[in-house]
Amino acid sequence: MSARQMSQTEKTTLQPSPLSHVASLAVSPASWINILNDNEGQDGLGTVVYFGPGLMDVFSQLELSRAVRVVCVTPDVSQADVLINECPSGSQVLHAALSSRNDAAQYYAMPLSGYGGLRRPTGLKTLFPGLPDTNGIPVETHDLQGFCKQTLGTLNAHVGRNALILGLGGVELAILEGFTKYEVLTHFDDVFVTLPAISLYEGAEDGLAITTALLEAGFSIGSIDRQDPDLLLAHFALNDRFIAARQEAMTAREEQAHESASLVQKLEDLTTEHDALLKDKAGWAKERASLEDAVSKAQNSPE
Repeated sequence: MSARQMSQTEKTTLQPSPLSHVASLAVSPASWINILNDNEGQDGLGTVVYFGPGLMDVFSQLELSRAVRVVCVTPDVSQADVLINECPSGSQVLHAALSSRNDAAQYYAMPLSGYGGLRRPTGLKTLFPGLPDTNGIPVETHDLQGFCKQTLGTLNAHVGRNALILGLGGVELAILEGFTKYEVLTHFDDVFVTLPAISLYEGAEDGLAITTALLEAGFSIGSIDRQDPDLLLAHFALNDRFIAARQEAMTAREEQAHESASLVQKLEDLTTEHDALLKDKAGWAKERASLEDAVSKAQNSPE
């Protein structure tokens, strides 16, 4: 059962969201999904990275068969099985959590579909007082830096719009900060994330902090779905100037790589020429020794 399916008698009414001042936008997150699906070529789907278990409805609406790559990370083993079966062939599905310190992780499953997380649901129980207590389930952790460099390091090399779907509640800000630290966040063109009115998990931030982090990273609010005022669904798009800067950086790296390859080739050519000269020198030395030996024999022979 999702939060939007629960009756109002089961849900506590919260104060207005700190993001309630943001004007409603004409293009909804669902419309943005259609735009991504309809675009062709360089504006189509590039790499899609999904963090579950939440926002599965957003993820499943994308035409993943047209994506260049699909990468999924979820601490929910049952969802991992579903993703393995439903994602296109060649997709990467990790049943794990990401950590910058390789800490042990616990997954707290929730009866609310998509609201399981890696932190205790303290604020979620404020929103839904009837939620039962749940024990954490140990889950494997993967190194965040390794994930960014090895799995996401080639994002810029792909055509199409790269999309990040952050559906793992309570760690959205930690993922954004990690992606920023390891310089992969601005390789995404689109980010879909929920913005809670309050902190829903122990030690987590609210939607305002998540929004601030994305705005500071170079994204703009593309659209907000206000169907659930306590859990806004937002789409952020990378600013054009950051896209231009990213393209310039990519071009500069390509030129640098080409120049480096050219220098390596010149070095190899010089090395080959040097080796040939050394070989010729050895031949000349051998010929000189032979001539000197012949001269010596001629001088010492009886007349």
